[in-house]
Amino acid sequence: MESLYAEIVSNDIALKRLEKSIADLNSSKQDSIDSFYKFDNKMQGYRNVVQLTVTQIQDTILRNRMKLLVDTHVAKYDSLIAKHKHLLNDINKNDSTLDDLHLALKIVTTLPVIEKYQRDNLPQTTPLEGFLNQQHKTIQLADSLVNK
Repeated sequence: MESLYAEIVSNDIALKRLEKSIADLNSSKQDSIDSFYKFDNKMQGYRNVVQLTVTQIQDTILRNRMKLLVDTHVAKYDSLIAKHKHLLNDINKNDSTLDDLHLALKIVTTLPVIEKYQRDNLPQTTPLEGFLNQQHKTIQLADSLVNK
């Protein structure tokens, strides 16, 4: 299917434009999302270290105060990046939708070509019928020899 689709694309301006657009999206996606992921990974690393550090405080009252302070900070940070997370979720959903549509397009584009090939190139049944006839004759000969 892929090679047939590629051949069809090579002769269709609209499909060429779509394939270029998909390729451009795929190559620019990382550039668009990397800065946030790098930032968020740093923040998650910091969060993990701080949360571990809080558990090392021996004084229960101070530990609880620090835990509350860190939890408040985490909630603020989560609120601060909520829009980013929402946008990333939308990007992932759109990636999935585009992938599905791209696969569907390959199917609907190649099926008519395959159907035409089938109509134009389906071998006649004559060789199969001839072979089946020879099988029947051989079976009858074998049966007659067995039942002698």
